[in-house]
Amino acid sequence: MYISAQINKETKICYAVIRSTELIKTDNSIQIESYDTSILGKKWNGSSWEEVPLPTPEEPTEPTT
Repeated sequence: MYISAQINKETKICYAVIRSTELIKTDNSIQIESYDTSILGKKWNGSSWEEVPLPTPEEPTEPTT
């Protein structure tokens, strides 16, 4: 059984953790040792997972009439 993290190619943020009977070798797949869903939403920096700060919500603006 193989376990991999699927990441967005541009942002490197993990969006899925999957199990497979075959090794997946794609640009957006990183082999991991255990089925660890705590990496979802984290960024792969090439050697480890990093927390990604949540965007600051914008203040609502008053509608113009």
